[in-house]
Amino acid sequence: MTVYDGHHVKLFVVTYYNNDPVEGYAGSKVFTTKSAAKRWIDSEVKDFLSQEDSSWFLFDEGFDDTVSLRDREEDDYTTLEYSIGEQNLLYMRECTHCDSPMNEGYCIDDGLEYYCSDSCLHHHYSPEEYAELLETGYGYYSTWDEHE
Repeated sequence: MTVYDGHHVKLFVVTYYNNDPVEGYAGSKVFTTKSAAKRWIDSEVKDFLSQEDSSWFLFDEGFDDTVSLRDREEDDYTTLEYSIGEQNLLYMRECTHCDSPMNEGYCIDDGLEYYCSDSCLHHHYSPEEYAELLETGYGYYSTWDEHE
């Protein structure tokens, strides 16, 4: 377990966007290394292209860390795009389960453990166990900033 008093970290954020006019969506995932971000994109693209009834094809592998897929059955060429961008962030804690940097999340037993999400928390504590920690004051959700 590592407690941070405010460290800057370079993170690589993969943004994915689907321009489908009916079911369009955007999202992002954060990685601590560019190679991890690229591996995730490669895995996503491979999954899309390997589906038995897939009409998607690799449209463009950009030089600026962008990969685009298109649906050949759509008249408007629905596109799914993945791009990697760098961000420098200040973070105050690190998740005990997945090591993700965090500025908000669950704190257990006055900082012995930190969890960035419900998923990470529930790998270690059931909802009932966390409710008991909450009730006894040994667990809480918080945000941290550089002034704490």
